Amino acid sequence: MSRRRRTDWPVRSRTGGDADLAGAVGPHRLCRTHRAAHADRDAGLVLFTFTYATLAAKSRRAEVILVPLLDFLQSVPILGFSITIVFFLQLTPGRVAGAELAAIS
Repeated sequence: MSRRRRTDWPVRSRTGGDADLAGAVGPHRLCRTHRAAHADRDAGLVLFTFTYATLAAKSRRAEVILVPLLDFLQSVPILGFSITIVFFLQLTPGRVAGAELAAIS
């Protein structure tokens, strides 16, 4: 039976000592982290550069709203991070997948 951690399992607290440090699990975690980092980069490129920035650059009305909003969220980072974390945790309530998405965002 495989001991790999599935992302549809419920989130549970880790109290120590129960992490699987077997040698076969390392490459799996490395590949999963690598895929997550590339997915995050690609999603940011598509969602921000090609949509948000293009809309702000081409529409005067959108620019008046989007640029100050971006400035505000960058000046108070905890607001931007909080919104993102809550969004991803609500995608899959109580599951590991939402927590992993929030961690890489």
